[in-house]
Amino acid sequence: MYKIKHFALIILAIGRLYSQNVSEAIQKNAVECKDPAAVNQNLYNLLKNYRFICLGEMHGTKEPAEFLTGLAKTFASNNKQVIIGFEIQDSLMASFYQQHDSSGLSKTAFFSGKTVDGRGSEAWFRAINTCNKLGVRFCFFDNTKANRDFVMYENILKCSRADTNAVFITLSGNIHNKIVPHNGSKTMGCYLKERFGKKVCSINYMNNGGTMFSKTADGLKIHQVAPGNSIFSTVTAYENYYLPNIFNIEDYNGFFYTKTMTASLPFAP
Repeated sequence: MYKIKHFALIILAIGRLYSQNVSEAIQKNAVECKDPAAVNQNLYNLLKNYRFICLGEMHGTKEPAEFLTGLAKTFASNNKQVIIGFEIQDSLMASFYQQHDSSGLSKTAFFSGKTVDGRGSEAWFRAINTCNKLGVRFCFFDNTKANRDFVMYENILKCSRADTNAVFITLSGNIHNKIVPHNGSKTMGCYLKERFGKKVCSINYMNNGGTMFSKTADGLKIHQVAPGNSIFSTVTAYENYYLPNIFNIEDYNGFFYTKTMTASLPFAP
């Protein structure tokens, strides 16, 4: 539930900035992502100089994983080496290392076990499987011990040394990829920003409501999220788009918006 509250706070902060000038700026700067999973050269032109692109998401949803897939395809089509990182513990992916295909992926402890928060979804399975066919490297960087975000950062740093010329694209909850502290604690995104500065792009996932399969105070199930009809949904006809941060908000460098958020159910081997 804390992620939904965080989402609402971002909307509120942007809402305070609403003006005709901001509306026009969104229309001018938004990059349509009609199919988030497709190659998007306009997006590449905006993001090509970053070394780390950290995508936020709501667990148990489809669209952020598709966006990650589209970015991987986009950079690969421009002859860039790509490292893909997921908020998954490396120890849960042993079967994928042993058998580097969809069969091995389906046998991993992560996807064959019961998901506890919605991350072990069909969308994440498809994203990893599709990216694997592109020949990317993978980094499963989650940590459940103390200093979680710092160790996540350290795991990413270690993986990045495999190819210092590659673009590194991560997918994690919207809180972990923030580039300012959250509730007084540094995040994974903070540590990356401190080390790599302007080479880090943190993207917050925004939407106008829909469904998600995740754990809230009501339990792990499909949840309905009511439309917010924020500035993101009212100033452009695009159903899905990327927007560089044109607001006076330091939390992220950009926003990935979808008109509808769609629940992704747990992967069934």
